[in-house]
This record gives sequence, structure tokens and C-alpha cells, in this order.
Amino acid sequence: MNFMKVIGQHFESTGILELWSESELLGIKTAEKVLAGKDYKRGMRAHKITFQALWELLIPQIMHYINQTNNDLKPENRGS
Repeated sequence: MNFMKVIGQHFESTGILELWSESELLGIKTAEKVLAGKDYKRGMRAHKITFQALWELLIPQIMHYINQTNNDLKPENRGS
């Protein structure tokens, strides 16, 4: 619970509260509880879904960057 509270304090001014409530992942009061570290189960679910969504946005950009900058890291150039 303390770890969840620290994460909440870190993300407090990032707009994640509005993101969760506008996407209807959490209600506004529940999102406030999650950021305060008071609701572990819903907090874990919200953070996991947020993390997954961010990775779905970032992975294509990371792969594009790798393909543009470093031929040694391209998947087709790796040995089996």
C-alpha cells in the first residue's frame, strides 16, 4: 500500500486522474483513492491497464527507432 501511495504521489500532477475518469476505467473518487494508495485491487488493475496501453503506443516507436538507427539490433539480423 505504501508503494501504491508513492506511485500516486509521483503521478499526481500528470493528468492520470483525469485519464482514468474520462476513460471510465475508474470513477473520480475511486481514482483519488487509488492515487492516495487506499484501494490496492483497483489500483493494481488501473496501473496494469495504463502500463499496457503505454507500451502499445511505445513499442512501435521503439522498433521504428531501432530499425532507423542500428542494424545490429534489427530482429532479422539476430542469430538463432
